[in-house]
Amino acid sequence: MNTQRTEYQLFLSFEKEEAWLEAQSRQGWHLVNVSSGWKYVFEQGQPEERVYKIDFRFFKRQEEMDEYVSLFEDSGWRCVSPQKGSYNYYFYTTRKEGEQTDIFSDQASRAQRYLRYAQYSLLSFIPFLPIYTALYANGAIKIQELGYLTPGLWQMQGMQFWLRFLFETPFVVLRVAGGLLPLLIVLLFVFFSLRFSFQYRKLLRQQG
Repeated sequence: MNTQRTEYQLFLSFEKEEAWLEAQSRQGWHLVNVSSGWKYVFEQGQPEERVYKIDFRFFKRQEEMDEYVSLFEDSGWRCVSPQKGSYNYYFYTTRKEGEQTDIFSDQASRAQRYLRYAQYSLLSFIPFLPIYTALYANGAIKIQELGYLTPGLWQMQGMQFWLRFLFETPFVVLRVAGGLLPLLIVLLFVFFSLRFSFQYRKLLRQQG
């Protein structure tokens, strides 16, 4: 019997991610590892009422990370597979009836994780901007040549059109993917930065 299960999920809210992990534990599936930000590995066990809390941090030194994790473990929290170079840290403890269980002291500190994520996303795409700009500026990537290049393709008819169209389509897909992928990566980082900045401001407004 397989006692492990892998799930792929992408969350834009720490609160929703925490609620989802707690629901898995109530069904007897407990988190043992997270990788790439969306690959979750669960191990089967007894159903538990766990509280999950996620923090976003980056540590340059192993000692800093160990000290950070120990701070919460001394308070009864367990950290799921902490690794140097990770950003999301997953803590859990057993839910105690009538008690408020949290690793954050207030709404402001809870909101700070969104701000750190937004800043990370912003800083991540900035180094790519001059590279992508240079590729487009010097003609290494030509937008006008990403589509179908067969002369007179759209004037062709019948079998001749379909043979040329189907033959060239895989090359068009590769050209478009290669040409627009850099731009899509930048836009993705910008999206995450804006999204988590919005979440940060939203939580601060709720505090007020």
